[in-house]
Amino acid sequence: MENTRFDDMAKALGTLATRRLTLGAILGAGLLGSTQIEAKRSSGKCKPACGACEACDRGKCDKKHGRKRCKKGKCKALSGTACSLTPGTEGICCSGTCHDLQTDEANCGSCGTACPTNQVCQAGTCFPVSTCPATTTVQCEPLTTPCGAGGTSCVCNLSTEGNVVCVELPSGTLCTELTPCTGSETCPVGQACVETGSCCTTPTHACLVRCPNPAA
Repeated sequence: MENTRFDDMAKALGTLATRRLTLGAILGAGLLGSTQIEAKRSSGKCKPACGACEACDRGKCDKKHGRKRCKKGKCKALSGTACSLTPGTEGICCSGTCHDLQTDEANCGSCGTACPTNQVCQAGTCFPVSTCPATTTVQCEPLTTPCGAGGTSCVCNLSTEGNVVCVELPSGTLCTELTPCTGSETCPVGQACVETGSCCTTPTHACLVRCPNPAA
């Protein structure tokens, strides 16, 4: 009878020990698995995080002595990817930096397209500035400075973007024949939206063609 009780107690203790070992093994495996997953997730990452115009080239990982070791990731510059300059203003990534291709003289219309000296970037197109003084603000009062190779038909004017540009004033054109505009991006390629309010009641701003080869 005593032997039976002893056997029962031994079995109970053995079961309890087994349960503890099993539970410990499960918890240990769970923690180990979680650690391995976390290590895998963080392996090869770029630290600090890459910028808006960069992509992370994750570092390669190797196993040595049963342990996983990863090289640090490197940030690589992006080009041609859309980016945000300011809220509501979109730009394009050029060699890792965000630029406005509509107004940037060093990246006008496309990354790396630089405007020559005496030209500004108007709506993604390099536009002649020539000898136009930066103080030019009106088309007709007084008669603005002639510019370019087109004689008196080419005059300096202020665009809606704030650039003083050399544009052609069509001879004998009526105000009503001008194409009204709100910005150079709404004008055809090679034209700028300039101020005409000093000589026209309507429109106050119109699209005018840029003058070819303005004199420096």
